[in-house]
Amino acid sequence: MKKLNTILICILFSTALNAQTNDAQLWSWVSVNKKVTKDLVGTLEQQVRLDHNMTFPKNIFTEMRMGYRFNKNIKYTISYRFMNRGQAEGGFITGNRFTGDLRLRYKNKPFILFYRNRMQREYRVEEEGIEQINYTRNKLALALDLDKNFSPYASFEIYYHLNKAEFNKNRYTLGVEFDLRNRNELEVFYRIQQDYNVNGRETAYVIGIGFSHSLKRILFK
Repeated sequence: MKKLNTILICILFSTALNAQTNDAQLWSWVSVNKKVTKDLVGTLEQQVRLDHNMTFPKNIFTEMRMGYRFNKNIKYTISYRFMNRGQAEGGFITGNRFTGDLRLRYKNKPFILFYRNRMQREYRVEEEGIEQINYTRNKLALALDLDKNFSPYASFEIYYHLNKAEFNKNRYTLGVEFDLRNRNELEVFYRIQQDYNVNGRETAYVIGIGFSHSLKRILFK
């Protein structure tokens, strides 16, 4: 009987450690784009992410990007992100993220296929000191060019944690990009994000909405 009780306790303890939680999140952002040269574009973005059923500031960050287009099918982008992550006990923990993205594009109208590889390094301020986290992220997306002012897309992304040498996150996304007047764009998406190989596994159901504006003229012709 004692052995049976011990086994049941171990099972319950293991289940608690690997408990699956679900959460509804809202990600919203505003960005401004500026052409530096014909093929070099700079972007400044402000984003707010709410979790705990859209009631708590999960992450508030400012990101700067610079993307260079080698041709219509190959683009490379670097970025820096300053983050403020909300803490349950109150306050925020800051962090810094650096990324490098290689994006490949293939178009056979009406289909547009994208592949993106991202190398990511992040520094988080923890109680023990500064923690360095490294990821490689691979994303595959399919969009439709319908000769309209909107373009639907679907994408899948997988995260590989370089420090731990394991996959630990997937993203499944359905979205629409709207081409508005006067160099304005609106993006709306629905995303399922799954964390695994971690304690406190979570599936997040994310609604995203973002607005972007492109400034006139090229800075250096």
